[in-house]
Amino acid sequence: MSVTLTARVAPEARAARSRTCGLAVSRWWAAYINWRIEHAAIPQLCAMGDRKLKDIGPHPLSHSAKGESRSGVRGKIAGAAAKRAGKHTVMKSNMMSPVHPANRGRVIALHCSGGGAGQWKKLGEVLGPTYQVTAPEHYGCEQTGAWIGTHAFTLADEAARTIDIIDQSDGKVHLVGHSYGGGVALHVALARLDCIASLSLYEPSAFHLLKAMGDQAAAAFAEIVDITRRTGHGVISGDYAGAAAGFVDYWSGRGAWASLKPSVQAALARWVVKAPLDFRALIEEPTPLTAYAGLRMPVLVMRGEHAPRPTRKIAEALPGMFPRADLAVVDGAGHMGPLTHGTVVSELIAAHIRTADTATRRASGCPTRVATKPDVSQALSEAVFVIDPPIVSPRLR
Repeated sequence: MSVTLTARVAPEARAARSRTCGLAVSRWWAAYINWRIEHAAIPQLCAMGDRKLKDIGPHPLSHSAKGESRSGVRGKIAGAAAKRAGKHTVMKSNMMSPVHPANRGRVIALHCSGGGAGQWKKLGEVLGPTYQVTAPEHYGCEQTGAWIGTHAFTLADEAARTIDIIDQSDGKVHLVGHSYGGGVALHVALARLDCIASLSLYEPSAFHLLKAMGDQAAAAFAEIVDITRRTGHGVISGDYAGAAAGFVDYWSGRGAWASLKPSVQAALARWVVKAPLDFRALIEEPTPLTAYAGLRMPVLVMRGEHAPRPTRKIAEALPGMFPRADLAVVDGAGHMGPLTHGTVVSELIAAHIRTADTATRRASGCPTRVATKPDVSQALSEAVFVIDPPIVSPRLR
């Protein structure tokens, strides 16, 4: 049985959001991408470091729009990418507190296509110093470099970096993934069944599921085939800007590309050569639907209220494939919810992680881990979310 958790807001706020949804989302998203490129100095939208948004304001549809303020950027960051070394980035989630517990929980968070480790900074802040958040970056990011091209690219190639981190960890890890990162996370979880403490997925782009679901997902799969074809055609013809434009407008809304600054468009055009590899790897993933029944760790699947049809279909079908899974719907969010609604999504993930840890420690007779900030799950239940009547997702054979 799966429980749907739906973010709620006051009626007057919901009405205001509905009137401004399309234009506000497009403008905010464009401003956000412009900021990341110009101030992070990482062409492929990689890590943001410790900087905060400037002159944008909170996302107009986020639950924290009235309660959060964002300070400006301080100092220069030239050469930031060159200073980062190694194959993965450890986010500085412990910088929010001088307390560094010796036995921190390990969280591995995988970003979306065209994104970077920086998208998980808010998650690190919400989890606090009791957890270490590690954010490996995918092929195509500046830190990792391009795919080496020695054979046809697969999810296994992308997952290898994360699996290596898990194999070097002392205990179980919590695995998080968004979009393409969610598809990679599913592959990783199946490869290391006994090493995953919990799994959190926001609209995972596991497109092979749509293909396997047949007629019931035919329309959704056709959408993905179309955007894959158009992106690939742009890349092989050399029209990188056109390919990037189609990609951005599909996932972020029509007009999003036109709203971006030229420097941002150029950066995305350089990255987009990786996009066809991501699409093909996700579509051709050979894992059968029945394999997911083996994922017995607690699973949280999330989607935005305005999720595109393909990832909406996947998010709604996945909970029925896992023995222990919940589905959360984030009000007002779309496919890019971890960025546009970072606080809400991060609190959902943090609550899921802490609940899983508490259950494990109680079962083993160990004392509950002491948090350095109020319990997020309690805050969610009291202030942000209500639990709808339980629903049962159809199990796929």
